[in-house]
Amino acid sequence: MKRTLTLFTGLIALCFAMNLQAQDNMVCTINSPGGLAGEIEVGPPAADFGGNLQPGESVTGDLATVFAQNSMGNDSIAVMGCDSLLNEVDIIGNIALIQRGNCDFSNKVHYAEQAGAIAAIICNHTPGDGAITMGAGTGPFAGSITIPSGFISWEDCQVILTEIENGGTVNLTLSVPTFYDDFHAYSYHTPLAHAIPMDDIQINLVNSSGSDASNVDISVDITDPNGDVVTLTETIETFLNGADSTLSFDSYTPAMLGTYSVRFYNTLNADEILDNFVITENTFAPDRGEAYGTAGPSAAQFSTNGGYNYYYGTLSLTGSDPNTVATHCVFGLSNAAEVFTGNPTYDIINVVLYDTDVDNDGVLDWSGGTGESFDDLTPVAIGSYPITGNELPDEFISVPLTTFTGSPYQLLPDHSYTVSIQYNGSVDEAFTPPVFASTSDLNYFAYFTCLYLDNTLYNGGWAGETVVCRLIIDNMILGTDNLETLDGTAQISPNPASDFINLELNLNEAAEDVRVDIFNYTGQLLQSRDLGKVTNGVFEFDVTGMASGLYFMSIKTSVGYQSLSFTIAD
Repeated sequence: MKRTLTLFTGLIALCFAMNLQAQDNMVCTINSPGGLAGEIEVGPPAADFGGNLQPGESVTGDLATVFAQNSMGNDSIAVMGCDSLLNEVDIIGNIALIQRGNCDFSNKVHYAEQAGAIAAIICNHTPGDGAITMGAGTGPFAGSITIPSGFISWEDCQVILTEIENGGTVNLTLSVPTFYDDFHAYSYHTPLAHAIPMDDIQINLVNSSGSDASNVDISVDITDPNGDVVTLTETIETFLNGADSTLSFDSYTPAMLGTYSVRFYNTLNADEILDNFVITENTFAPDRGEAYGTAGPSAAQFSTNGGYNYYYGTLSLTGSDPNTVATHCVFGLSNAAEVFTGNPTYDIINVVLYDTDVDNDGVLDWSGGTGESFDDLTPVAIGSYPITGNELPDEFISVPLTTFTGSPYQLLPDHSYTVSIQYNGSVDEAFTPPVFASTSDLNYFAYFTCLYLDNTLYNGGWAGETVVCRLIIDNMILGTDNLETLDGTAQISPNPASDFINLELNLNEAAEDVRVDIFNYTGQLLQSRDLGKVTNGVFEFDVTGMASGLYFMSIKTSVGYQSLSFTIAD
């Protein structure tokens, strides 16, 4: 888990902890076979480990599993690599693949190096634990390693091992880039009404050319959904060899809905970084919205100190729009069948929206320090979801948010909020930790994700993954007088639907200017209809052609407001 501490010095005036060593930015790339190609999460060795790659350096080779003897001199311990390796012929000139356990990391890499390995990859031994930084330990080889090494998750290792065991060859590169830690948008998805200026666009560049350089230009191209490009450039007049420079750019403010592309590049070398972000109608979401991952604690992490609590939260920064209501939280549960107990006391995911700056002084009410928890924040809206055990790993779950009085919550402008999904288990019955759906991680200048686990608050969430925990909003078109919950009933049927849905309204008093909007889960407005004056009635909406998935319907009237969700099934 990463614990990046970030404090607000103004609402958007932020600071962050710089990397303490170049290897913190290590990249692990599978080159072949094609079906496995791409970057995977990697944990670097600690600074005192030895064999450190420098910026611009890399090592590439085929992976080979190790086979070692144990301290008794026989071959009963395979893949651990805690003693001299017995299969040097396989290891020489390749990257050794070693399982975690039984001895210090530095011991394992030492024996791989002695067998002729050009680098070493150590696999985690527990599902869900992810990649960690490898400490040198106290063994006899601490600090004496000369080959590069890295640490990967159990899940990634199993994919690699399966390929090797089936006779395939996996080729891999460990590298430390010279161009790294790019920051641009404050969240991957941001509603247009809250698209605040991007004041902290940054990137780091290392001069690994071997000589001093002058007048080095570093640029970022931001391309809006219409294809128009804004280029921001900074120049390093004198760039000493080996220097690591942080470049900050002028502000940029998105002005339209859609996907924006971001490209960082420089005149010192050919390195570039490509990324994007999305401006939505109604969704705050730091996740990418791509295929689901499996971020979550191990059973040991979940039970440490008798905690059995796992909370996750994401930060949302509002803009100047004063007419915004928080309607829902959206998340996913990847292991519902394993978490489900049949006891309603435990089969609950609670959702809480917190005011993260209740005194409005521009400083977060927490920073992730020792002893802090979500209790340090002020809850302003709540919801709950009963786990059925039938939830699918790629299913979106929508939970309505209401205040403690039952009315919708109006977000303050130029403010900060955290929406959190929370599970409380027990050693007696509910001891399986939930695994919330996630996507690949992003760099954020602001402190955007946090988790509470083993009675400890961690800033930054999971290394390599961002949990899906989205805040859905509604920009009220009828002013700010309609914040009360709609007095009466509003129901959608059938639900799930396929071709048509019916909205049935039974209001306690006539409502003027009833407006109905339908959004998808990313906040895109799909349909809008003015129903005029309504007391009771059934209104049909054609949803033919809309993809299967989760949708939201908001009903805005002169006498109240209601937000509903529905599903379209195949």
